Amino acid sequence: MLDAFNSVFGNVIPFEQCYATYEAIKRRKLTAKAAFIESMLNGLHNRMKEDDRKEQARR
Repeated sequence: MLDAFNSVFGNVIPFEQCYATYEAIKRRKLTAKAAFIESMLNGLHNRMKEDDRKEQARR
């Protein structure tokens, strides 16, 4: 499969580094998901704080 990939795109990934490249791609994919979820969590937390402050100001 690596030979077919390299024949289409040129010698992009040397055979000796194919597994290390695969691991790096998987690692980036996992951290990107975690960063997205963390940013959503922070946004929700900030909105909840803001809503609490507004509710306290109304009282």
